[in-house]
Amino acid sequence: MDMITTYPRTICFSWEQEQIQGLGKMGNPTGLIYIWDEGKSIWRGSEVYIDSGAVISVFSREIGNLVLPNRVESGEKKTFGSASGGEIETYIHRVNLRLGPFLFPARVAFRKDESIKRNLLGRCDVFSFFSIYFDHIKRRTCFIG
Repeated sequence: MDMITTYPRTICFSWEQEQIQGLGKMGNPTGLIYIWDEGKSIWRGSEVYIDSGAVISVFSREIGNLVLPNRVESGEKKTFGSASGGEIETYIHRVNLRLGPFLFPARVAFRKDESIKRNLLGRCDVFSFFSIYFDHIKRRTCFIG
């Protein structure tokens, strides 16, 4: 995944190509976001799917255990519906995120279930900081701050 930063306030991510059964090769809007690890006082990078349909950013339990050691289940318990019709049990925490040069606080839902690893960057507290441009021609997503 290539990250392109342009001065002064734009960051763009090239899309990841994925083979989709029955549809062929498709581009997926992916990016790289960093979450502040309170225990070790470092930023931890995580690849995310940039999902304008997701109400809130949803991260794996594994990421939650890293950045909030022994605290994931102390968050607000909330169940969300998924695009596939299932339910996702989560714990919501306010964390600090970094997207390129941009730092901001956001509510993030960490999954209760440890089996799902895909991380989603959703609208709540994230999209309000940016104008977001999904460029299908150049196969990239740009965040304009």
